[in-house]
Amino acid sequence: MKKIIAGTLLSFLVCTVQAQETDVLQLFACNFAEGKNVENLWETIDTLKSLDSGAASDEAAGSFIWLPFRSGMGYDYIWGILNSDLKSMARGEEAFVSSGNARIMGPRFAALGDCISSINLTEPIKTGVIGTGEDRNSDAVVETFTCNHINGADMDDVRKATDFWKTQIDKMGSAAFESYDAVLMLPFRGGSGDWDWAWIGASPNLMNFAETSEDYLASAGGAAADARFAAISRCKSALWQGYWINTPANRM
Repeated sequence: MKKIIAGTLLSFLVCTVQAQETDVLQLFACNFAEGKNVENLWETIDTLKSLDSGAASDEAAGSFIWLPFRSGMGYDYIWGILNSDLKSMARGEEAFVSSGNARIMGPRFAALGDCISSINLTEPIKTGVIGTGEDRNSDAVVETFTCNHINGADMDDVRKATDFWKTQIDKMGSAAFESYDAVLMLPFRGGSGDWDWAWIGASPNLMNFAETSEDYLASAGGAAADARFAAISRCKSALWQGYWINTPANRM
């Protein structure tokens, strides 16, 4: 589902999630306060990483930031926290508070600016290969699509279109697409409430993003997949540089 529609993430669906593998993603879509910038964000991250948070028992636990590359979404950065399920998320929150880290970091986060927060459920589409570094070097180029249903469509239609997309990618035989990683995003609590579902795709670098885009746009299968999505949804897109703060153990 690349280039579904011309347009430009983020928040996440009070919905019934069907029986399939899901992860939990907390998102904070933020704008800097006056006088604050990306360097202040990195300084806050460095402070957070210097704190003793204890060993994570959840292999899916991790955190990241996205900085805008091409975006009309109006956010200066996105902060994400991953867990394998809601109970693991709750245990992580409890540990953050009981360790005293919340008392230390709360004022620092607040000083950076204002955020819209949400809890979201993610469904895997395709597992790819992206970076695993915890530094200031980009680990992924992330494309996001926030979408609304049209023509009476629902999530069953989205999943059918997604399955069709996967068959077209397999037929395409693109070497670049072997690294492409993608999930469906389903809002659970919070967020802006102005979209029904989202697609998040990640490439390891900008060149891979360009190669997958060209392969997709040149293929009949890509056009057919886009037509499926366009018939059931209207989407806004954005492009980000992604950086791990804490890489999940299952990504290492």
